[in-house]
Amino acid sequence: MAGAFCAAQLGSRIGRTLPLGASILLTLLPLLALFGPTGALLFGGMVCIYNYAWNVAQPYMLAAMAAFDRSGRTVINATACQMLGLANGPWIAARVINDEGFANVLWLGIALFAVSFVLFVLPLRRHHALRSAIPPPP
Repeated sequence: MAGAFCAAQLGSRIGRTLPLGASILLTLLPLLALFGPTGALLFGGMVCIYNYAWNVAQPYMLAAMAAFDRSGRTVINATACQMLGLANGPWIAARVINDEGFANVLWLGIALFAVSFVLFVLPLRRHHALRSAIPPPP
């Protein structure tokens, strides 16, 4: 809840790119921390950080999709893709896990978050530049 509350309080005061980019990158920290030895306290802390970052990112992702396409179609498709990810994530993780542990799952998560960072932040920056180039109405 803290992440969603933070996003609600920030709103669009500092734009979308910074909070979205920072929160996507912040999701990487817990995944990287899980490569080392983990006890219950560290694991619980990393889960809290991960959930906080995700709950900050989620509203900004949907806002970005809404900004790219005013018809709402992109938001619907983005939400459907997220649900497909939630549904298929455990199945995919089960396919990449091996006898040595969860390292492959962690690397896959890191790679997917890195890709999502590029796929969101670069278009957001371009969208902002294009909107800034349009003169305000008289």
